[in-house]
Amino acid sequence: ILEILDEDMELLEVTQLTWSDARFSENLTRFYGENLPRGSFKERECGRGPFHVAFVRDSSPVYGERQATAGVSEVNTHCFDAKARCRALTGGGFLIHGTNTHREADHDCAMLFGSSIRDHLGAAPGPWDGVIESVAREVSGSGEWESLEALFRVLNAAAPYLVLRNFEGLPHSAVTEGHEDIDLLTDDTSLMLHLTGAKRARPEPYRVLHTVRVAGQDLLFDFRFVGDGYYDESWERGMLERRVLDERGFYRPTQEDHFGSLLYHATVHKVSVSDEYLDRVSKLGGPLGVRVESADVD
Repeated sequence: ILEILDEDMELLEVTQLTWSDARFSENLTRFYGENLPRGSFKERECGRGPFHVAFVRDSSPVYGERQATAGVSEVNTHCFDAKARCRALTGGGFLIHGTNTHREADHDCAMLFGSSIRDHLGAAPGPWDGVIESVAREVSGSGEWESLEALFRVLNAAAPYLVLRNFEGLPHSAVTEGHEDIDLLTDDTSLMLHLTGAKRARPEPYRVLHTVRVAGQDLLFDFRFVGDGYYDESWERGMLERRVLDERGFYRPTQEDHFGSLLYHATVHKVSVSDEYLDRVSKLGGPLGVRVESADVD
């Protein structure tokens, strides 16, 4: 298998990874983003033992259409064809997992090792030295997250998202006075739930409040998603496209989107405009040349 991967591409790192038996099924579920309980078809096919992770670099990628699981897709043909050869070598089926897109690759690296590929391997990784390292590690955030910094590091690599508001104290303090939850906007709620390991805080299916275990505490998160009607759908999509990486290590809205979404939140989502929101939108509007002088909704 390693020889096949090294033919059209360059091996950079090979690691033997071991998950604990107690958390193996949970790790599978969160890694693949689908319900894979103990004894699932995936476990019956692949087993519950150690597995190998190989990073490769394709310096001359060629893209073309291939028949993937979800239908015909445009993929890196070197990677896809190598995966097909490896699967044939192991008797067919899905004993070999391979990524088809950059986003999927960063997602997998973040869940397996806790960061993006660039952060994991470095900006200019050299060729593989022939040594297979052994690592015992659950998927990121298994049981709980060690810190919000660790959580955001994985989210930065694995999913489009942004923190909508009240992020002034992040990542060191998740709670600001009067605001006990963290509001996230994403384009895929199911992916976000599997990534974070979140659990529903309310039983009603229409509720968006969840808890995520971080450093011994159950932090509250609201997961908003594109098309949920919380904001205009095209605006939600635009906010994600324009998001900026804060120097403190998480994605937030642009200054204009922060002002607009907070103004909308204060006047549409809330029963009345509080003095706090009046003060905040006034300060945000100033640098944009927008004067907000009254708490009157009109």
